[in-house]
Amino acid sequence: MTTEVTTVGPDTPFKAVALLPATWNISGAPVVDEDDLVLGVVSQGDLLEREAPHGLLKPGSRQAKRKAGAAFVADLMTTPAITVHADDDVTVAAKLLEEHHFHRLPVVDDEGKLVGVVSRSDLLRAMDPAALYVSVHTES
Repeated sequence: MTTEVTTVGPDTPFKAVALLPATWNISGAPVVDEDDLVLGVVSQGDLLEREAPHGLLKPGSRQAKRKAGAAFVADLMTTPAITVHADDDVTVAAKLLEEHHFHRLPVVDDEGKLVGVVSRSDLLRAMDPAALYVSVHTES
């Protein structure tokens, strides 16, 4: 888990968020309120959906229209946020990432406040490489 997380607020302009991938070398950021409660996530996919809808959202749907005209993160972010708790097992996070086709998940405490972000690569580092090797080679 990464504990030093770049976040944005719901009132952050689209143009500022569009700079995140290049300037901070990140592919997304949790959207938090003034109390660090996670409201949603804004990702490269959300940015692309605004500029060039590519089929993840049904054309003409309320969400597609909201993202197409987004001037601020509040209209661009994916919400509600899918999160994991800091004490959840790695398998919980892995299942959520796979189920929702996400690359990262905000990690929250018992009050819903952001404490970090867990990515697919974080989960792979946490797993036992020998167990992964055995699993892959016994299923073949």
